Amino acid sequence: MKSIAIFVLLFIAVSGEDLEWESCNPDNWGEGNIDLSPYPLPVVIGTSLDVKALFDLHKDLDGDVDVEIKLVKKGIVSIPIPCIESPSGLHLGSCSYKLEEIVTKYKNFLCPDYFPEGQDCAFPLKAGEYGGKISGIVLPE
Repeated sequence: MKSIAIFVLLFIAVSGEDLEWESCNPDNWGEGNIDLSPYPLPVVIGTSLDVKALFDLHKDLDGDVDVEIKLVKKGIVSIPIPCIESPSGLHLGSCSYKLEEIVTKYKNFLCPDYFPEGQDCAFPLKAGEYGGKISGIVLPE
């Protein structure tokens, strides 16, 4: 099983700083580029948010991949943001996911708009650029 870990420092505080992140285990996904850009910053719970999320895979991936996201509110003391489940069943915060489960559960949303041309909504995911701009996300209170 492969593992992709993305550690994110999300500045939800008043500072309005940019999002900082780092990727671990890039060998598992080909050291492609990742661009995560939420707008507006600071992120405010209960308001509308747009996110640009681009993942440039440099090698094919099968479905046996773990994705781990850790969110931290940075301040004088950094506070980990726990994984919570929204009423719709969406997990938000510092959560672990199976890549295949994400694609399967959200394929009607993801495909074809956020997949490269010619890529079926199935595994293996071919090398290429995935993602785009997602508008109107409202973070539950």
